[in-house]
Amino acid sequence: MTRSLFQYPTGLVGWALLLLRLSVAAALAFSATLTAAPWAEWPIFMVAAMLVLGALTRFAGACGLVAAVWIGSDIGGALGLSALLHGVAAAALSMIGAGGYSIDARIFGRKVIALE
Repeated sequence: MTRSLFQYPTGLVGWALLLLRLSVAAALAFSATLTAAPWAEWPIFMVAAMLVLGALTRFAGACGLVAAVWIGSDIGGALGLSALLHGVAAAALSMIGAGGYSIDARIFGRKVIALE
């Protein structure tokens, strides 16, 4: 018996993960411009670019969570809370993965597990 386990789903789920990656990346890039530390913008922009491309998405999602917590505590208020909530979405991305429309899917590909 051969059973397929899709680690990088395509179709509607793949498009949903792409939209989630794009929204988290846009929120991180916007929030980076609001911080008091201008040196922190470029690393956060790099994390956002990794999320857009779907490259090392689990690592980028974890970095996005750390960045969102730092930005949220730095700017405070309603915008800080918004950054923290986008950090939760970044954590979800690091748990779920990139989806089928990503560089991760191209590099690591789909896997077939044969249960016998």
